[in-house]
Amino acid sequence: MLSLIKRKPKSFLIYPVIFGLLISAIVFSQRDFFQTEVFSPVESNLSTEAHLRECVLRTIGLSEKLDELRPGLFDLFNDLNQQGFVSKQLNDQSVRPYFVTLQGVMEQNLAYELQRGKIKNLVGIIHTPTPATPLCTHGDISEKLVDPTLLEDNKRLFTVRARADIVRDFLDLGGTLYAVYPQGGLEKRTIDQQNIYLKTLKDHPKNLIDAELATSTIDHDLVGASYLFEDDCGEHHLFSLRAYQANAPSDDNTWSMWYGKVSEPHIAKRLARLREFLRDNNGPNFEIKSQ
Repeated sequence: MLSLIKRKPKSFLIYPVIFGLLISAIVFSQRDFFQTEVFSPVESNLSTEAHLRECVLRTIGLSEKLDELRPGLFDLFNDLNQQGFVSKQLNDQSVRPYFVTLQGVMEQNLAYELQRGKIKNLVGIIHTPTPATPLCTHGDISEKLVDPTLLEDNKRLFTVRARADIVRDFLDLGGTLYAVYPQGGLEKRTIDQQNIYLKTLKDHPKNLIDAELATSTIDHDLVGASYLFEDDCGEHHLFSLRAYQANAPSDDNTWSMWYGKVSEPHIAKRLARLREFLRDNNGPNFEIKSQ
């Protein structure tokens, strides 16, 4: 059984926004890192897919925290939305700020749309060699949390600090999240990071699930995160990311994103690959549990 560990003493172009802003009277969360709630479009007859696309574009276009990354984020999301798949093989410094920030924007918008009832049954899995970085910090950059090469790079550090809030928003707003990692992964975190992770599990006992795998490694193509949700017509969608943890960046590997209905062949292939790996290694059942 997991328990707290005693610490030893130390010696994208601005996208044209055509709708007015909506400020809801309902306060969903204390964090709302990108001010997603403020920027949400007014209720419309858009499909869930189109509505979510508008929400993401508004967040990218209007959040002051995304000023420096905005043109690249628009390019990345527009490519992902049009093609359903994006892949980049560039150095970590060039790719991480955009892929991980877009991941955070998607996480936050999915969680808010779950709260509003536009989507249902939101479940995420962060599948990484060590427990997910945002679950091991409150936003501070502690010792060994990230690789030394990130310490002087504000754009990459931004992604670490941002997602510490965003993931907790995701949980506070009702999303279910599995933290999946291989055997020994927890012990590779520092004592402080382990304690933050274990405390976060304790704070979210119903919808944050610790899932240590029955293997000592995760295949490179499966390191990242994935999110399943159901739209208002009962169709299932997947958003998935192939990435590299902030404590183990690489300049020689591929970053990828998938987004679309699970009935689409390229989405179905990604989901089947992930489910097979989880099933073979005693991982969680990555399925939507319809209510």
